[in-house]
Amino acid sequence: MTTEPHGHRADEPCEAGLELYARALREGGVPHQDADPFPCLTDSCLLQPDLEDIRWLRPVAPAIPLPRLLHTTAEDIARQRQREALLAEAFAPHMRIDGRDTAAPDTPTISTLSGTERINQAITQAMADGHEEVLAIQPHTGRPSNTLAVLDRDQALLDRGARIRTIYQHSVRHSPQ
Repeated sequence: MTTEPHGHRADEPCEAGLELYARALREGGVPHQDADPFPCLTDSCLLQPDLEDIRWLRPVAPAIPLPRLLHTTAEDIARQRQREALLAEAFAPHMRIDGRDTAAPDTPTISTLSGTERINQAITQAMADGHEEVLAIQPHTGRPSNTLAVLDRDQALLDRGARIRTIYQHSVRHSPQ
């Protein structure tokens, strides 16, 4: 599964790409340069080079690539079902263990994460899942952060109408970074 710079899989046409594909269907083709920002269209075989003029891309009838794209989705589902079965099998012996000393099901879980990459992945996922509010505590590490990536991540949450509340160490507010 490859992901494009636009944040979606190469075999999943994006909304803007589908709009260009619809235009190509209506007009019989589009200039190659119009499709350059949307490699998902050629990766999904929705557009193909014109054999008579390489500057143009011609649309493929939707009935041709659709079964292949649906098959890819079916394969993804099958892989997830296999993963579910493996997890169920792995946990089956543990389900028989008496859990008197375990936490109650409604007890909040706290996880400790180590490593910048794991922490950033967790924050990114939490912000992607957030709809109302994100509460965070930010310790000062003394290292500069990737500010642009953080701003994009924060802005996406704010654009959905959520808010961000963060507790910083006093020294972080006055940090030169």
